[in-house]
Amino acid sequence: MRSLRKVGMFRSAAIARSLIAISFLAKSGAALAATTSVSFYVSGHEDDWYLFFSKGAVDDSLKATNKTVFIYFTAGDGGCGDSCPSPFNGIPYYKGREQGSVNAVWFLASMKGLQPQQATSSTVTMNGHPVIRYSVPATSFAGPFASYFLRLPDGYMGDGTPATGNQSLLKLRASQISVMDAIDGSTSYTSWTDLVNTVQAIVKSEATGIGTVVINTHDPNETINPGGHSDHYATGAAMQAVATAIPCITSNYYTDDANLSRPQNLTTVYSNMQSALTGIGQSVMANRGFTSEFKFFLDKLIGKNYFRTVQGVSGGSCAF
Repeated sequence: MRSLRKVGMFRSAAIARSLIAISFLAKSGAALAATTSVSFYVSGHEDDWYLFFSKGAVDDSLKATNKTVFIYFTAGDGGCGDSCPSPFNGIPYYKGREQGSVNAVWFLASMKGLQPQQATSSTVTMNGHPVIRYSVPATSFAGPFASYFLRLPDGYMGDGTPATGNQSLLKLRASQISVMDAIDGSTSYTSWTDLVNTVQAIVKSEATGIGTVVINTHDPNETINPGGHSDHYATGAAMQAVATAIPCITSNYYTDDANLSRPQNLTTVYSNMQSALTGIGQSVMANRGFTSEFKFFLDKLIGKNYFRTVQGVSGGSCAF
């Protein structure tokens, strides 16, 4: 989601009450449960999942038998590339957004009151490409979590920006460019198929041996999901291609920027959880000297959750 640069207040008392309420939605146990399902939350930018897909992520995080995996296509660099340093510590803008999402995922892992281990990072190879992976191991209260950052350039309205050579997901998909570089210089994707195959490799790696697989992502249908960011549509289209290649996968396709003009439809509990997650992500940016977007999100997007489901073959039950 692009910034309109507004600062807001954090509704801590209401959120605390919602945390107490939502903790009663799930049971806890003493031993680690076997993982029987995996849910993927796949975003164009680091804040998209908690702005548009948050209810599902909260529910899945409360299941001790579920693995929750987040994949971020772009670095959300806002046209900065690997620059726009923090005035406080010199760290680039995109790394603040990345850390905000890591912190929000860790918050999901801790919702039931048991302190999980801090997220650890590593570089893994998927389809020949190095990808940053963060992980939080399972506890007796929650399944494991993983986050993947492809760090591709923010495509803006589809034209890209000068700082990253005017590259964009939209252009790669349309074969208007023959290569797309990660902004940290870690790798380059030589075609849309190369990128889709890389994300498909992530899905297979995380889902192997697990029965039920669900993808949650942006709706690529511009009629159903009008007025969206080019990176949202491209991300949704890539995941739609993955689901087509692996037909056992069930997909939930969410509207995103179209929600700006839609009414709130979440209960108070889920609205406050969404507010909490958004506040966590935005607090990292504010602490690094960047403008918070929390007030705008609070006014325009919190409390909204719209999606359609495309059921996989055999009810989403996979064997690979």
